[in-house]
Amino acid sequence: MRLKKYLNEGIGRLGLHLMKNPAGTYSFVGSVPVALGWLSKSGKELTPEEAKEVSMANMPAMLAKTRIFKTPQEAFKVAKKYGYKEKDISFNESLEEARGKKPAFGTSDGFSYAVNIPTLDSNEFLKMPFGRQLDDSRKVGEWKKTAKKAYVGAKGKGTLPSVKKWVKENKPSEFYAKWKMDSSSWKDDSVEIFYKK
Repeated sequence: MRLKKYLNEGIGRLGLHLMKNPAGTYSFVGSVPVALGWLSKSGKELTPEEAKEVSMANMPAMLAKTRIFKTPQEAFKVAKKYGYKEKDISFNESLEEARGKKPAFGTSDGFSYAVNIPTLDSNEFLKMPFGRQLDDSRKVGEWKKTAKKAYVGAKGKGTLPSVKKWVKENKPSEFYAKWKMDSSSWKDDSVEIFYKK
């Protein structure tokens, strides 16, 4: 059945990873096949028709709910059902190890960004389809409430190199910046950045 291909349609561009959530459960992140990343709103496996709708949606979270596993063994068992072998899936028990504690700098959809927040599912979440960004976007909003704010001068310079230089010189343990020209986060040749020491 042609619709079955949508069950294995990947959402994201980061490779398939199994990650331990703060609550002790597990979920797939990265380039997640629809069948491994989502369940129907009623908590059942997606039908091929539902999988097609989710894979083509701008906001999958409006049509389905994120799939959570109680154990890594349960997650690998379901992945095997869809043709994935354990060796094909990156898995680290620790949330920090799963992220590699690697800050993310880049551009996506006209914005530039610099991200390093331990509680996010991925520092690269801004590269994901909009629906997959929602959980981490909410986490960023909460994180900002206790973060400090600074402005990185970038007059006559590239903004991304300037932000990288600021991070290197100031050594914040966590930081977040997302900006584009003529926005509230980039004005007067300065980029707004939130951080924690």
